[in-house]
Amino acid sequence: MNILPLDFYRRHDTLQIAKDLFLFTKMDSVTAEIMIEIEAYVGITDRACHAYGMNN
Repeated sequence: MNILPLDFYRRHDTLQIAKDLFLFTKMDSVTAEIMIEIEAYVGITDRACHAYGMNN
């Protein structure tokens, strides 16, 4: 099973992480996985994010 390293997710460009994650697929003789939906939020400044407006 391919696992992406934490550094993949710790980058600052949220949109680029989402695009890269969408492109990440895994195929082997036992399983086939494909990402069908990705949501990307940028934290307290993103109105769609649960953390929006937090002052912590």
